[in-house]
Formats: sequence, C-alpha cells, structure tokens
Amino acid sequence: MAETPERKAARRSAQWVWIALVLFALLAIVYTRALLESHSELQGARDLVETDVAEAIRHYRHAVEWYAPGNPFNRRAVQELYQLAMAEIHTDADRHLVLLAAESLRTGILVTRSFYTPHREVLEPIEARIAQIRAEDLSGDDPEALAAEQNRQLGLLKASRQRAPDPFWATVTSIAFLLWIACTWLAVRQASAAKGAWKRRRTAILAVSSAAALILWIVGLTLV
Repeated sequence: MAETPERKAARRSAQWVWIALVLFALLAIVYTRALLESHSELQGARDLVETDVAEAIRHYRHAVEWYAPGNPFNRRAVQELYQLAMAEIHTDADRHLVLLAAESLRTGILVTRSFYTPHREVLEPIEARIAQIRAEDLSGDDPEALAAEQNRQLGLLKASRQRAPDPFWATVTSIAFLLWIACTWLAVRQASAAKGAWKRRRTAILAVSSAAALILWIVGLTLV
C-alpha cells in the first residue's frame, strides 16, 4: 500500500527531530567534557598552588583552554591565574613565576579564539604586565630605555594577537562540520530504506552532500 502524504510528512518531521536530538547530544557531550576537564584542572591547580606554583600554573592554563560559554570553572581559572600574574615581585623566582602565569593566561585565552575572543577584557592588562617584566629584564635601570623597550614588547604582543582566526572561515568550518554529520546520518538512514530509483537518487545526493561538507570542513580548518 502506498504511503499517504500525511505519513510521509510525519516521517520527515520525525527525521528532523532525530537530527536535532543527535546534534544536541553531540553538543551536550562536548560541553560536559569541557566542564569536567576544566573542573579537574582547576582543582589540580588549587591543590598545588601552595607547594608547586609552576605546576599549578600549568593546570590553570589547561583549565583556561577548556573554554565553553558559561563554563564557571573556566572563568574561575582565568581569575585565579590573573591574580598570580599580577602578584608583587620580590625575588627573581617571583619574577619568573609571575611572567609564567601572565604568559600562560595569555596563551590559554588566545588558543580558544574562534570568531570571537573569550575573556578579551583580560588581554590588555596581561600584555602590559608581560611587556613590563620583559622590558625590565632587557633594559636594566635606565628609565628611557625601559619605556622604549616596554612599548616595543607591547607592540610585538599586540601584533601577534592580530593573527587571530578568520571569523568568516571559523563560521564556515563550524557549519560544514554540522552539515557533514547531518548529511552522513541521513544518507545512512536513506540507504538502509532505499527502494526505487528516486530514493536511491536521494541517497546519492545525500552522500555527495556529505562528502562536499567534509571537504569544506577540511578546507576551512586550513584557512581559519
């Protein structure tokens, strides 16, 4: 018996619901992992901050790198690492750790950039802190040389920050990845139920669309 238009519409609606559920599940898995990993790294940093500051800074940086929108553990890691980066310097060991904290925080923020930069408000004071410490190491006690070197270091840091991911290709890459998953899933479902020339043709169209989305995703990753 031929399938009625109502049943076809209901089946298509069910397919789109399943696609939405699969995408939601994938996003939920990624988001949950970011929460768990950032929490673990933050706790590891707090456990070590009194005994091994350098190792604690490494854990803080990893917690910063596990960024996800609204992730509270990521935000706390940024705040606590920022405090280490802005701490007073009394000895050469302090100077080394403060610089390490500042550079680690900057690196952790920059590697999470996509079409926007999270925690952008932290970057300028952190870069100023890095430039100050590097200038003091290189220029000695001469005030003019110190100011000139600090400006030079700050310029280098800002110039390197300009090499951010391209917002257009970051967006294209994200969309292509989602399309690849959706088209692949639909092609597999269609192939398992394909009967008749039109359904086989639709399966082929979905398979080609999946391959095209995959190629676009790979190209986007190289251009982002």
